[in-house]
Amino acid sequence: MNQKKRFTVKSFFSDTLIGTLSACVFPVLPIFMGAGMIKLIVNILGPNLLNWFSEDSNLLRLLGLVGDAGFYFMPVFIAWSAARHFKTSIPMAIFLGSILVHPELINIVTEGKDFSVYGIPMTLTTYTNQLIPSILIVWIMSYVYKYVEKVIPQSLRYVFVPMVTALIMLPLMLSFIGPFGTYVGILIANVVNWLAATVGPLAVGIIGGLWYILVGLGMDKALLPIIFNQFSTQGYDDLFWLSAVVGTYALMGVALAHVIRSKKRGKRFGNFKLDYFNIWWRK
Repeated sequence: MNQKKRFTVKSFFSDTLIGTLSACVFPVLPIFMGAGMIKLIVNILGPNLLNWFSEDSNLLRLLGLVGDAGFYFMPVFIAWSAARHFKTSIPMAIFLGSILVHPELINIVTEGKDFSVYGIPMTLTTYTNQLIPSILIVWIMSYVYKYVEKVIPQSLRYVFVPMVTALIMLPLMLSFIGPFGTYVGILIANVVNWLAATVGPLAVGIIGGLWYILVGLGMDKALLPIIFNQFSTQGYDDLFWLSAVVGTYALMGVALAHVIRSKKRGKRFGNFKLDYFNIWWRK
């Protein structure tokens, strides 16, 4: 019989929080990677670098909108993967995610006028390029959907479960959950900016030095939302992503130094002698 795992602060962060972020982000990584590479090509070929194409070029405009789409519709992509993780209705999750990026909602936010949902004031927030709001919304929706499905007769579920779920979720997602997720994202971004502003370049060294400890603990996955937020808002991440690259090269240097030092002492690595290294060493 399986024993119930004891709740601790460490297990909450390492298993629950980081596990949820990983499960919701990893399935859609190919979209972000592909879109990011296309945006990189646009920056390289455009006026900002090689200037092979002008800003009015059809090819550059096409690639630009393709790259932007990968991040603009991030709430929809994350809603899909979150629904899979929380084992709830994927179509409903995508439906709610699409509401967050609907042009009319964006117009309401852009106008800056007071707006309410069933009389409840709505926080004027733009959800494009956002990760956390979608995860929180789908998590709450998984309980709402299950409850609504339970109380509505089976013959009426096909029509009324999606409708009732959406009507219940509207004030929750636009007045409470969505803004909270956005504020969490803003807080994370502020912490990143504070760290960079306080210790400057040393921040890269500190995080790079600790990076593979974070990887070993699985905590590197918790930083993915921060990295994606930086890429989607400013087009690059000069802290965590850079630190990971620097940490990787540092680890490669340590491994190479260890090989050279062991070779000088005549050590073997497991059951394999470094014959390939002998050839290089004699050159």
